[in-house]
Amino acid sequence: MASPCLLFALVFFFIPLLWSVVLMFSDWNLISPDRRWVGVQNVLEALQSRRVHQAFFSSFRFIANIIPLGIAVSHVIVTLPTILVFVAFSRHFNQGVQLVLK
Repeated sequence: MASPCLLFALVFFFIPLLWSVVLMFSDWNLISPDRRWVGVQNVLEALQSRRVHQAFFSSFRFIANIIPLGIAVSHVIVTLPTILVFVAFSRHFNQGVQLVLK
């Protein structure tokens, strides 16, 4: 018997992946019963399409902006409590250091 993780991967990853590959190489509107196998013609048309190039470039710009912003914001969220605690208790830290140095 297959494990639940394998069944989950099969149902939600492998079957949709294979189905998308079948759809990529066929000319079908998903409604009519007849479909035509076109091979790599769809892929070649997509790679030559200006709209696809614009979509790839827009996605790249979005990712190039969001990833550094997300890293910076998460870094601030993680370090802010530590900085606030240090600022709030810095007087007491200095007093402890002064006592040790005397």
